[in-house]
Amino acid sequence: MFLSRKPISQILLLFTGPLLLLLVGLQGGVALFLSLDALQQALGRSVQTKTMAISYELSSYLRKVRYNTLLLADFVDSEQTLGTYLNRVGGLVDKEALALVVTAENGTRSAYVREHTDVRKWVKADGSMSGMDMTSPVFVSKIKILKVGEVAASQVFSVRLPAQGAFADETTSVPVIQFVTPLKQADGKKGRLLSLYVAADHIGEMLTYLQSPASPLHAFHRRPAKRFSYFADPRGWILYESAQEHNAAFMPVQSRQDLRGTLGLAGMPGAFLPSDEHSAFWDSVSNARNMQPTLNQDWESENGLTFPTIMMEAGAPVLYRTSDDAEPEVWGVAFSVDRSLLPHVLGTRQAWILCGVGVVVLAVSILVLYLVGRFCAAPMLLLARKVEAAATEPAPTPVEGELRGYEANVLQQAINRMIRTLNLQLAEINDKTQRLAHYASLQQVEFTDFRDPTEELDNSALSVLRGSSSVMRQLKAEISKAAQVDADILIEGETGTGKQLVAEAVHKASRRCNGPLVPINCGALDESLLLDALFGHKKGAFSGAENDRDGAFVHAHGGTLFLDEIQSASPKVQQSLLRVIASRRVRPLGTDAEYPVDVRVICATNVNLLEEIEAGKFRQDLYYRIKVLSLHTPPLRTHTDSIPALTAYFLEQARETLGRSELALTRGAMEALLKYSWPGNVRELENCIIQAAVTARDGLIHVADLPFSKTFQPLSDSGVSTRSSDAGGFTSYRESESKKTSPFQASKGADSVASYTVHNISEETSVSAISAEAANNALNERQQRIVEYLQQQGSITRRQYLELFDYDISDRTAGRDLQDLVQKGIIRKSGAGPSTSYVFVK
Repeated sequence: MFLSRKPISQILLLFTGPLLLLLVGLQGGVALFLSLDALQQALGRSVQTKTMAISYELSSYLRKVRYNTLLLADFVDSEQTLGTYLNRVGGLVDKEALALVVTAENGTRSAYVREHTDVRKWVKADGSMSGMDMTSPVFVSKIKILKVGEVAASQVFSVRLPAQGAFADETTSVPVIQFVTPLKQADGKKGRLLSLYVAADHIGEMLTYLQSPASPLHAFHRRPAKRFSYFADPRGWILYESAQEHNAAFMPVQSRQDLRGTLGLAGMPGAFLPSDEHSAFWDSVSNARNMQPTLNQDWESENGLTFPTIMMEAGAPVLYRTSDDAEPEVWGVAFSVDRSLLPHVLGTRQAWILCGVGVVVLAVSILVLYLVGRFCAAPMLLLARKVEAAATEPAPTPVEGELRGYEANVLQQAINRMIRTLNLQLAEINDKTQRLAHYASLQQVEFTDFRDPTEELDNSALSVLRGSSSVMRQLKAEISKAAQVDADILIEGETGTGKQLVAEAVHKASRRCNGPLVPINCGALDESLLLDALFGHKKGAFSGAENDRDGAFVHAHGGTLFLDEIQSASPKVQQSLLRVIASRRVRPLGTDAEYPVDVRVICATNVNLLEEIEAGKFRQDLYYRIKVLSLHTPPLRTHTDSIPALTAYFLEQARETLGRSELALTRGAMEALLKYSWPGNVRELENCIIQAAVTARDGLIHVADLPFSKTFQPLSDSGVSTRSSDAGGFTSYRESESKKTSPFQASKGADSVASYTVHNISEETSVSAISAEAANNALNERQQRIVEYLQQQGSITRRQYLELFDYDISDRTAGRDLQDLVQKGIIRKSGAGPSTSYVFVK
């Protein structure tokens, strides 16, 4: 259990610390929620107040224009009196006024338009003033019921007025607000009408000014954010918006973002009417019609901000009175949009405060709980140290001394009773274990338990392959399939895995079983001898050729030719093999005649030929010629469950060879065989059984009789042995394997390690500079001895090489060692055939 391995202080902290942090976090979260809620209300009220102020400013402007209209009406006794007044005051009273029209009862009109700072009377070329009529039936009905002293204000609409500047004779469309009041006649009744046209764009100017830092409403500096105001008429048309750097014409841009609706009115292409799906906007317009302010607030998230911001939109009605005593009516709606970053700022600061408080609380909690835990756990820890000290003794003794605390004393007494009981039981167990171990070491392995029942069903061709593992069964199945077709085969596998046995099995199971099986080891012969052995020669073909000789291809006619160590063939041999395999015709040395042969070629290699091809040491076209079919002999470490069957077979051979029918194997020895890594594969296992059988006493093979018992380490889970270096100073097989990329190259030289006794190099042997260089090139012991011999003699032949050692070395091993020295540039090859020698390169 997780808590069972933790000290008391950590357990207390594990339960109390999170609880304290949870309480602090909960308190901070509630405080943050309440703070944000109060901030939301305060910001909402602030935006509402600002919107009401904008609405009041617009209403005040309308009221001012109304007073100016009444002021002009007092001077309209006649056109002469009106013109004199306008020239005297130098304008139309209001600086935003564009035109003044007096309409008589018979419909005739007198119009005065502003021209820069002056006023002039204006009549169109045709004598009319069309384009200045307010066509709204609602406004016409309001005019009819006006009384003297009352002024009606129209909604924003477009009229055509004279253009300013050089094009004064032409007209242009201008959005205006029309203020109309009846003129008082002599009898006190109303008669003529006075219309004052004011530029409606002034609404946009007012919105821009009230939104700018110069406005009285701008009380403090604020961070840049999305803030603007806009104006809509009671119908819901958004007409003006506070100007921005990219929108100097007061056209609605930001206010219609993310909205769908109708764009454009006559003379006002930027006007926008949102569709009915935008309920929040229309609710605000509806409340404004009822003279009620509105406020909409939404929380929005933004990239780079920890806490969300609040987007607020407030609306307020713009009111207008026809007279000071009249009831107000809704003339339009003013909106303010404000995005505040205060929730993010407040949330961030409070989060930092919460983190700081949490860290302080956690630090204090850790300190307090640590001290409490140490005080409570000190007696237990003291008892544990005493028990550990007692456990290191051969015979544990009871724990002495008095401990602080009731629980510690009770636990001490229980431990002492347990120690006394364990001492008695340990003595009894040791006695029984010794007797059982001695008995088990004398038990023989019954190989009948490991016998593969399918071996009795195997035909004679596959019976040479021992093993009951799934890997071996698969190999036998592949051999049976390959034997059914008459195609060349490439057998790949490490040294000692039984490649020649596989070739024999293929031959015996094929239709060529009655023909000869001719094996040739390409690594045991040099180039000239190998060419002669493969293709033969005619009498007199070279010096010493006294008789005709048929090559291996001719001897294998009607049967199978097995070429082992095919990677050792020189380029010339490879070229000759390619020609013969492709044409199935042989040309012996010394003749131009070719002889047809019927041969199945089986090649074997213990290296990766693809890597040899990349290195330029093997022909690619020959590779694909010999690899029509492919078989892979698995290393013994990959199918250790075949070891018992192989051991039984080799043990039976040892009985026959040595004449010791009583030979047997202990269970301990069998376990060691199963755990060993077997770098030499099956061949090493065979030699191991024979050597153990020779040294076994009383016919029973124990673990100590196995050759690798002194340096043996078990096979790891990954299938790699962790053996240390061998006795003679060799690098271990596994170490050499880890330095090579090919799985087959790792097994080079394993035969000599597995089959023969390694002789130590004397510690007193002097090492010259050349020997040091050889050691740096990772030479084995045999090659190092060759280098020392060459330093003295200068050259060596293969026969001298074999006589240099006091133990048997195969021709294949000698050829491989010499060829490796040639490739490393230490020696060079001189001569050909039997007179071949190897000269030391100084």
